Amino acid sequence: MDTVNKVCVFIRGAARTWNYTKQSILSTLNYYFQNPDFYFLTVDSGTVSDQSLSEDFKDSNLIHKKIIPIDAAILPFEGKRNTSTKWNDFSTNYFRMAWYDWHLGIVKREHEIQTGKRYNLIFYTRPDCFLGNLYQEPFNLKYSRITEQDIIGIIGERRAIRFGEVVTNDINYIAGARAANIFNCRYYDTKYTDGKSFQGTHGDHQNIAYYLYKNFITARHSEYPLPGGPMVRPNALEYLMTSTDNDHIKYQKLDTYVKQFLDLPSNEKIKLCKQYNIGTYDYQRFF
Repeated sequence: MDTVNKVCVFIRGAARTWNYTKQSILSTLNYYFQNPDFYFLTVDSGTVSDQSLSEDFKDSNLIHKKIIPIDAAILPFEGKRNTSTKWNDFSTNYFRMAWYDWHLGIVKREHEIQTGKRYNLIFYTRPDCFLGNLYQEPFNLKYSRITEQDIIGIIGERRAIRFGEVVTNDINYIAGARAANIFNCRYYDTKYTDGKSFQGTHGDHQNIAYYLYKNFITARHSEYPLPGGPMVRPNALEYLMTSTDNDHIKYQKLDTYVKQFLDLPSNEKIKLCKQYNIGTYDYQRFF
């Protein structure tokens, strides 16, 4: 029975630019976390296939991969948010991501029970971010001060989204074993319970941070340079594929493309998706 303490990685969300970011993600995480176990979940947009994912992870420890039907990514709501003036164009991305974490959390626990393995840390990331090789030496679990109850990096100033007093980074974060098991159950937390008006009118990312508070999970900065990086939008792919900049400079420059993509007209966004063989469903909320 495998009782080795390990790190596992959840990569979940719309595949988007995965076919161009996967090398940076996998090489960095395999080095930094010393060949962790990978769990991958995405939606069936046509961007990736079961066969392509098997090829992507052929040199990595892939424990689970799943491509779910598009309809399965749409989650129910409880009640109405009477404070919201933007219900019709409200994005369910938070709840979709919560469903992904819920599903992978179950698979992870089943794997732990079946093998006797115990994951000390779970690293959460998404398929469309750039993780550069910025680390001189791997993360050393033996000397880590991250506890089972911690979630690190989800609340911070760097590349974060601010909502009132709450700052949320929705790209990369890490959780201790107990915190991860609680956090993975957030699929069930589909009610807006605290009555804050901006929570009802301004999208969904801040709910991640609220969930931590309500469940007494510790969120703090880390003394470790945990992997993190900017999102890579389709308009940044030419730069990513042709640039000879080092990874520190790439981090900075890739950030500038994110807002530029949002400002493009819909027909230009669709054109870019088709140019790079990205399923348009992956970016449908931006069209």
